[in-house]
Formats: sequence, C-alpha cells, structure tokens
Amino acid sequence: MAKVATTTDAILSQVRDKGEYKDSGRDKEILEEILDVLDGNIILTDTAGDRFVWPKPTANGRLIGTGKDKIRIATYKVNKIFTGAEDLASKFRTLNLPRTDKQPQKGVGFIVGEHPVHIISSGASGGLQAAQITRMQELGSAVVFRYVISHNKNYSNPREIASDTKLYAELLEIWQEYGLDVVDMSWLESFYKQQKALISEISKPTVHEYNRENGFMKFISKIVSDEFNISKKDNWDPADIWLIRHEDRAKKIIERIVKKNGTIDEFNSVMRALFHNVKKDASKPAIYGISLKKVGSGDARIELANHTKEFFDSLDQIHMTYLHTVCDLSITTKDGVRTLGTQDSKFVVENGEKGTYSFQVKANDSKKISGLKYEPTMKGATAARVGKATVELVVDKMSSSYYGLTFDKSSSAYPQTSAVFEREESKYRTRISNVIGYAHVTSNVKDVDEAIDNLYITFGTQPHVANSKLQQITWLDQILSLPKEKLDSFATDLVFIAKKEGTRYGPFAKIF
Repeated sequence: MAKVATTTDAILSQVRDKGEYKDSGRDKEILEEILDVLDGNIILTDTAGDRFVWPKPTANGRLIGTGKDKIRIATYKVNKIFTGAEDLASKFRTLNLPRTDKQPQKGVGFIVGEHPVHIISSGASGGLQAAQITRMQELGSAVVFRYVISHNKNYSNPREIASDTKLYAELLEIWQEYGLDVVDMSWLESFYKQQKALISEISKPTVHEYNRENGFMKFISKIVSDEFNISKKDNWDPADIWLIRHEDRAKKIIERIVKKNGTIDEFNSVMRALFHNVKKDASKPAIYGISLKKVGSGDARIELANHTKEFFDSLDQIHMTYLHTVCDLSITTKDGVRTLGTQDSKFVVENGEKGTYSFQVKANDSKKISGLKYEPTMKGATAARVGKATVELVVDKMSSSYYGLTFDKSSSAYPQTSAVFEREESKYRTRISNVIGYAHVTSNVKDVDEAIDNLYITFGTQPHVANSKLQQITWLDQILSLPKEKLDSFATDLVFIAKKEGTRYGPFAKIF
C-alpha cells in the first residue's frame, strides 16, 4: 500500500521534492485553509486506497452549499468545485497541483507528491437505489458494532473509524460492491453516533454474531411467516440487524414454542426474554434486534420498544388527536405534462407537545398503478421517518367491529381509465364532495366539478396518478366520516401500526 502523507508539512515536502509547483510563500497556509474547509466533508484517497485524515474539524462539519451541484466536485473542472463562501478552486490553482489524466467518478484527481489523489464529495451515492443504500448502511453498522463490542474498540470520533485500517477496509469492501471507492465521512459520522448510542444502552456485552441477512434473519423470517402467517418479517419486528449470543441455543428455545403451537403472544414473550438477556452474563443466549436509521447532524438516540410490561402500559396513556388533511385535487404542469398538483395526500395527527405525525398516503409505486402505502414523518424534537404502516393491518383495523369500515385495498377496484371513471363518476362525485366539504381538508379546488375535470385530465396523461388519488379519496371519505372520538382513536392505532408498537410486535431497539 502506498504511503500517504497526513500532514500539511509532509504533503508540501513531497510536492516540493517533485518540483510540482511554484512556491507562493503561503503554501502551507493555503493548504491548511483547504483542508480545514474540506474536513468532515471530503475524503482524499490515493489509488491504493489510503485516506488522508485531517486532525482539525470544521466548525459545523457540514458540506458547503446544498444540492448536487454545490456539494459535488463535478464536471471535473477545478473552478466548479464549490459555490458559496469559499473559493476553493482558486486555492487549488494557487498550489499549482497537477491534474491526473484519469478522473474518478464524481470527483477530481490531483497529483500530491508521488501519488494520484482523488477528491470525492461526501454523500455521493452514485445513483444507487434506496434498497442498495439501506443494505450498505445496515451491513456497515453491523461491522462497526462488531469492532466496538467484540474487538473492544473505543472510537472517540468518526476520524478514528476512518483511521482504523482493518475496520475501514471491511467497510470499503461493502461500498465497492456498489462501485463506490470511498466510504464518505457522512456515513462514518452516522456509524460513530450509532455505536455511541448503542453502547450507552447495553455497554459491551458478549456477542458472537452480528447478522443482517441469511442466517438468523432467514430463520426468524421463516418462523413468523410459516407459523404466524405474517407475510413479511418487518410487519412483526422492524429489526435490521441482530446481535446474537449462543445462536443454536436461542433457536432451540424459539423452536420449542413453535412445536407447542404457541401463540404470537407466547412467541413474543420468549423473544422479549432473549432480548433482555443481552445485558446478562455470557452463559445466557441472547437475541437483540436493532432498527437503524442514518443519523444526520444531530446526536443519535436509542429507544426500546415492545420489551417490558411498563412499555405496554405506557402505550395505553398515548392518545393521538386528528388535526387536518391535505388532498390536493388541483391541476398543474410538471415536465410538460398536465397532472394533479400532488400524487399523495397528507393525514396529520398529533400527540400533544410530543410531536406531530404527518402520514403520506400515496401509491406504493409512483410510476405505475399500485395500492396505497401509509408512511408517517414525525415532526418536532425528534423529527424522523417512523416506518410504513402495514397495509393489511390498516385495512384490518378499519374493518374491526369498533370502526365498522370497509375499504378495498386493491388498485384494480378503482377506475384505471377515463371510460371506467365516467361510468362511476356519480359515486366518486359523492366521495369527493364529502372529503372537500370538511373544514379541516385542504383540496386546492373551488368545487367538485373542478376536481372531476382535473381527474379526467390526469386520466388522459397519467392514469396511475388518477387511480391512486381515487383510492386516497375513498380511504379519506371513510376515515373522516368517523365521529371525533373514533377518528382520534384510529389516528392512535395508525401511529402504533407504523411504529410497530404493541403486544403483537417483537421487541427491538431503534437507533435514529
């Protein structure tokens, strides 16, 4: 592995030795200014994979500017490195660092001493899909947890993670599966905050396995599917990774319940016992599920769910209040196409001073006809994506004897063409009239006729959007017809379903 200088003096010495720039008399000062600004935002790596890790963080540790054009070192032109307060391009030009012939994806290349150095912007995902980024995060988190717990590492900041050559090499191997040649600092910062939050809760227990896929994940997914008819594991427990001790013994305990035809409540009781065992002595088998979210600028928090009687008792004290709905039925032009103002609706509820949950109700697939999904974002002191509410449970709750509603979740039950919509117009005219007639509903249309006209237009341009909006209107028509007490009760149930909280769900720790 090539040796890379890690101080301004060493870098400048290398550059001087090679005679690759003209000394301006301010070279060290200029370079330090550059590194100060880049620190925590950009990682420099040579072609052998070594990193420059700078000792001084910036004041806020954030990227300069916002948006793709501002944070990327893009188009491979030095004068387009950044926009904003710092003209880094002029600083690089002052140093007269020669450019590499071959430019890396989403980056710029310079020659520093003997080494080609790639400067790659933080947060670059290379156009990866959400599922790929999620897998990277979860595998990366598992690796960092293993180093902290099993290897007894103590990282004081993200740069120490970057400096741990063995750990970084394992993280980089995951990233390289997706064509990325650096683990950017934003991810290292998230991993650092996650492990800090986890250790604050469980210290450093004896753990033998850190599983994300196959292995125990495959085992437990099959159990909940085959034995309890739960189609997806996440509809029972949203854990992304598992910390495991004495896996074989833990599996035997779980299988004993299954062989006895135990109920979901008995099964969850066993999982809670295994969950608590992580803090107990090393002789006891333990299964500790963790749900992960990437941590941004704030500190990471850890919350435990479905783990104690006290927790379930606390849920009985939580009561949501319905606030308002946004169901935009206006017409607009997007990319030259006439379509509805938005593809979604918002169903907003609150829990007193603790926060507001805004449920986005929209098609599960934004590009084709599909059923609805219900995904809340919590606003307030702990703003975060909460998790999707399981569609089947939402529909089942609506059809319970308490609410007495009937909602067809199949997209095929709703018009997919203007011809079908025309035949069923009177039915939807009534539903639209009901929904937009509530004072707490924002529709952005003056009357039903305008809404109907806009739906016809959208069926002609984007029938999947019109189909989804009719599903949303039908759902809202039913929910909003409930009396105040039941509407608030349903809002509470909806939040619990999204957060996977309650006796029917497995125990887990959420780090966010």
